Amino acid sequence: MDPPAKKMKTSPPTLCDMPDEILAHIASHLEPGDVFNMVLSSKKLFRPAGVVDLTADEDANREEALGFKLVKWSMRHRLKKILTLFTKKKFTFDDLFPEEERNLDFVSGQPQVSFCLLSHQPPAQLLHRLLTRGMASQMLIAGSVAVKCAVPRRSGKWRPGDIDIFCTWDAAPMVRRRLIQRCGLICGGVVNNTSYTDDGPYLAGDVENRAAAVIHHVEEYAARPMNEDEWGEWKYKPCDAGGLEAYYKMAKQWGAEVRAPLSNMHPYIGQPGGALGGDFLFDYNFEHKGSVQLIIGRPDVKDATKLLRHFDIEICKCAFSASNVYIPAAVETLAGRTFITPARHALAESFMKALNKVKPKFPDGTCTYDDSEMPKVLAKIKHKVWKGIGLPPYSGSQYDFEHKYTVIARLFERIQKYHTRGV
Repeated sequence: MDPPAKKMKTSPPTLCDMPDEILAHIASHLEPGDVFNMVLSSKKLFRPAGVVDLTADEDANREEALGFKLVKWSMRHRLKKILTLFTKKKFTFDDLFPEEERNLDFVSGQPQVSFCLLSHQPPAQLLHRLLTRGMASQMLIAGSVAVKCAVPRRSGKWRPGDIDIFCTWDAAPMVRRRLIQRCGLICGGVVNNTSYTDDGPYLAGDVENRAAAVIHHVEEYAARPMNEDEWGEWKYKPCDAGGLEAYYKMAKQWGAEVRAPLSNMHPYIGQPGGALGGDFLFDYNFEHKGSVQLIIGRPDVKDATKLLRHFDIEICKCAFSASNVYIPAAVETLAGRTFITPARHALAESFMKALNKVKPKFPDGTCTYDDSEMPKVLAKIKHKVWKGIGLPPYSGSQYDFEHKYTVIARLFERIQKYHTRGV
């Protein structure tokens, strides 16, 4: 008599065996970090080999690994929620990246050339590479909004801030048209004292001044009043002169005036190309009242991701394009952790060691060149540490003290800023 046949072992179905549509729905309601960990737990969410098109829209790109799509869907869902909280006009992701204009070159209007990556790595390395690999993009949403999408939701205190949009010189006209026509915004002028220009080497940790090499100027945009009630908070009410239609014509006229060759306003306003043939709206009264910053690259910069490379804190390089998500050091970022550049870490460490040795006193409670012992602290920082961030050795002069102490203070302020946010 033949022995009884052995029963085949079957493994119970898992979460990853669910249909793609259900997984996508689940991912859209989970935090990106949780989705990332779920994806790394199963090889079933990755194709064993194939071509992954990094520039195609996520819905049209059927060859893209499902795991990568799930993380993108989660990040995108989080961004859509945050945008409604950051802006008065409640403009959406689709307003910034209209579906009919996605994946189009901003100059020719033709589809961008696809960038392909042959993926034969194990799941963990593949997803990490996909989420961190650079690709050309002409417009990005970055800054605090993008960082907030990546880190755990209850990671700390986040104050309402600006929405930072980075774009190339060539893309600027089309981006302005979207901001004005689709998002209901109005230009308030060029901002000089932002974290990307002028004092930027201190504010953004860009001591080497690399931002100036790639960023041309920064424009600010504010919510444009669409009805009489929205003028309640403003002292100046141009609608009193003839209603909102008259105000629109006035803003259009002002926009033409500031872009005129002989204008006495900032020469960079609306440059280049205005709003790509659309109405470029400008109002002097919205200066320094904008909630959206448009950071425009120099003419020779064709990739907007290059505008993010000067940041000293890695997590600040998080960004969204029309069809992609950029998550630097994805494992750390999605867990709410980050790091500064090695040179800045060396500066912070050297400063703390010198501080503990000198133990400076501040008689009047302030840190000044003449009335404190802080110059002795800076004198103990080695030459190679200053050289690491592109600065000459400490000379001992009052000017050099104020310069280098500002650099150190800004570095710790930025670290504290993100620490407060739970990073």
